[in-house]
Amino acid sequence: MEYCEGGTLASAVRAGLVHETEHINGRNCVSVTMWKLLTVLLDVARSLEHVHRLSLLHCDLKPANVLLKTSPDSSLGLVAKLADFGLVKMITNDRMYIRNKSVSGTITHLAPERFETGSRLTPAVDIYAF
Repeated sequence: MEYCEGGTLASAVRAGLVHETEHINGRNCVSVTMWKLLTVLLDVARSLEHVHRLSLLHCDLKPANVLLKTSPDSSLGLVAKLADFGLVKMITNDRMYIRNKSVSGTITHLAPERFETGSRLTPAVDIYAF
């Protein structure tokens, strides 16, 4: 794994990567900078597309598992990289079913079908998570 000096997306968002604060009429107003947010989201989407083409599911996608690497080629100066493939699942013959209620991953980022016994895992579980 390459070194990603930008830290995690979670910490970068907390630090203000995708928003700006303005002082308007005596109040601090926070606004999302859409081009910055979309730049990061497109990087994650491209990475997920690659993972899914390999018939893999990440199964633990969340901002803490997206690392940021400095990149002079990016308008943001950073490129997003997926990390923590510890829960990855391989889709075989287009049949990946949840057999029991034992679910792994971060509860706040799990698609509802992850909790349904017998439901089919598809790339949609990763897309829902992010």
